[in-house]
Amino acid sequence: MGEGLYVGTNVGNYSLKKLLGVGSYGEVYLAEHRGNGRHVAIKLMTNPPLKQTGFLEEARNLFIVRHKYVLPIFDFDPEGRYIVMEYAPNGTLKDRIKQYQPRMLPLPDAVTIISQIGKALHYARTQSIVHRDLKPANILFNANDDALLADLGISLALEAGETAQVKYIEGTYQYMAPEQFIGEVSATPSVLFSKHWKKIVPIVTKV
Repeated sequence: MGEGLYVGTNVGNYSLKKLLGVGSYGEVYLAEHRGNGRHVAIKLMTNPPLKQTGFLEEARNLFIVRHKYVLPIFDFDPEGRYIVMEYAPNGTLKDRIKQYQPRMLPLPDAVTIISQIGKALHYARTQSIVHRDLKPANILFNANDDALLADLGISLALEAGETAQVKYIEGTYQYMAPEQFIGEVSATPSVLFSKHWKKIVPIVTKV
């Protein structure tokens, strides 16, 4: 991408160098610490204040879900203006899939990615966090080429077996669990998949 409204400005001790991506809550920039030169990724809250609660929730959940295969968070603004995270220089799984098209990812690579993200998701569940927006664009690769689970912006805290009814349907419909289409989030999606399948089919076929 490269261009961005805030390139060249400062956020705390960091200078914003390049726009990396745009999400539902704001923009992500490559930034450099003005003292030690360390590169990080900074997510700026650029959308209306209605999104602020979710932005802060992402920051808090990233601090809760500390794991080898979850994108590390370094700091965040308690007023919800920015989050400072590790910079993952090797792109996203979405980018990597495009690089290989029309071929598929090599099987050993696919198995490694599934294993790493599976471990991250399992750990998140032990911390009562449900991601809700798992997709190739939210899987990043660090300098060691490890797969990292990212973007917990619409994640929820749920105890095992608990189901929540949400006011707004959020997620990426191509990758959403069936129960999300009727505004439910559950720690046991396989049960809800069976329970609500007849309700889900008409909704999906209209998208």
